[in-house]
Amino acid sequence: STDYSVDRTSLLAIDQINVASSIVTEASLRSPLALLNLSASQHMIELAKPVSALLYVRHGLRHLGQEGWVSNFDVCLRLHDAGCLSSYLNGMPRGVEAYIEEIMKHTTDMMGRMKSIYVLIRTLGTSGRQEVAVEKAFHFLGLLGEDFPDDVSLTDIQSALASTKTKLAKYSHDQILTSLPRLTDEKKHWAMVILAVFLPYVYTVCPNYIPLIACIMVDTSLASGLCRESASGFFHVGVVSIGYFGEVEYGYQLSKLSLSILQLFNARSLYPKMKCLMNGYVSFWVEPLQSTAMSLAESYEEALMVGDVEYAMIGSTVSCMQNIVCGRELFAMEKEMDALATQMAQMNQTYNLFGLISMHKAVCTLTGTQKDPFRASRIPMKDEDEVVSKFASERPSLVQLIYFHQIFVAIFCSKYEVVLKLSSEYQSISQRKATIHDIFVVFFQGLSSLRLYRLQQNTPELYSMGMSVLRQFQSWVTHSEWNFENKLLLLEAEVHFSKGEHDLAEEKYLAAIESARKHRFVHEEGLSNELLSTFYKSRREDKKGQEFMMNAILCYRKWGAFGLLAQPRFQDFNVGKDVKPI
Repeated sequence: STDYSVDRTSLLAIDQINVASSIVTEASLRSPLALLNLSASQHMIELAKPVSALLYVRHGLRHLGQEGWVSNFDVCLRLHDAGCLSSYLNGMPRGVEAYIEEIMKHTTDMMGRMKSIYVLIRTLGTSGRQEVAVEKAFHFLGLLGEDFPDDVSLTDIQSALASTKTKLAKYSHDQILTSLPRLTDEKKHWAMVILAVFLPYVYTVCPNYIPLIACIMVDTSLASGLCRESASGFFHVGVVSIGYFGEVEYGYQLSKLSLSILQLFNARSLYPKMKCLMNGYVSFWVEPLQSTAMSLAESYEEALMVGDVEYAMIGSTVSCMQNIVCGRELFAMEKEMDALATQMAQMNQTYNLFGLISMHKAVCTLTGTQKDPFRASRIPMKDEDEVVSKFASERPSLVQLIYFHQIFVAIFCSKYEVVLKLSSEYQSISQRKATIHDIFVVFFQGLSSLRLYRLQQNTPELYSMGMSVLRQFQSWVTHSEWNFENKLLLLEAEVHFSKGEHDLAEEKYLAAIESARKHRFVHEEGLSNELLSTFYKSRREDKKGQEFMMNAILCYRKWGAFGLLAQPRFQDFNVGKDVKPI
């Protein structure tokens, strides 16, 4: 069986043959006609037209007839594999499972089943069944010779990463790209494919396993050769190096290497995925957040063009997250999240839907919009508390995301006790600092602890917590002045205020305001103005206090946070919109 080259003319011919399939009775034509439709289906997938791809699969199987598994096993298997993939791309999990059931019924060879297993794991993961996807992936990886421990400790992570970094140190990045052989072992190759595909679900279900998976992928690449999935392994070793050990430059360079590996294999279909991962987890440590948020938004269209619906949705969700922490206008974000939630539901991409709806609720709270995104969505949950209760053990990263959205609202509402409580719960799930929300939780925790330290006597632990956060930002600002300078300055102002060093505190507050303005973080400019206002009021400089409170209000209005401005502490000012307080 030889694949056929397909162009526009031959597609028309195939369509005509399919229309007349009922009069094609010659048995010797069944296999060539089925193969023509298989080639047409593969061509449609390349053109990101999964509906047409699935139709060609059905025509191909119709040509083979009921005896297809007996008369032409290879073509029948490949058509079922194509049916799995096109059903997945069409958001049809039941279709995927039907094709896989047929494959499992008629094949006994493990390698012959791997394409459908790969699609099954993706289907389970994107349709909201991440726990099942991870469980099945670990099972099949065991059959491929990759075993994992029942639990992973920090010592395990440190040991695995140290071993992998020692091996990596023997190669320059150029040597990795030019000297390593290509991976030819079929069993190891499929293990790499499964390891790469279930990583996002591992992050949601059992994030402590990510370092081990990344190290296994890099170790396999160094020992047995590179494949395009190697890029994911190198990238995640970089993320782990940043998140657990603060090695930002090392992680940033590994992320660039991962993109070079994809270019080496001309793996264009994986570019949008890697672009999404780089801007979502690494680039913001060095590059302006506004820039990475824009790149994430661009990756949406790029991912759809190559048929990667999953990472189109992931990229859009992370872009929304970064735009919110950048201080983008909130009403524009509301509209974007409305449209994105509808699209996710239509495409059965529920993997990110819970987190998106929680984020949407936080934005509606800040804007004062009288809308409950949980009720408006199709998910069978009434609020965040129900989501947390259901997924506390199954999807800890989702629970962290929900906590972050609540922390984000609480800090602007001056609910510092709530921030500390939720931050503690957030960090009890994972101590790593790899995502943008990890960073902001630390920042808000530092601000809250220092402000509460001044209000509560005999709480040296709160001051210690604030100083610990300050030292963290002193390290991070060396990698990106744009993203971290104004936050560091505001923390320094709070420390000086706590120590009674009022002149230094005033200087740092003013510098934090200017830095936030220069780097276009309008919401943090507002927060810095508000905190400076309370500083002046504590010293009975009421005129200055009112001046900077008005500046804060102007920033919050520009941000679109009218729900925030309806709070009692702003009641003496005309905020410009009639909304109910948070």
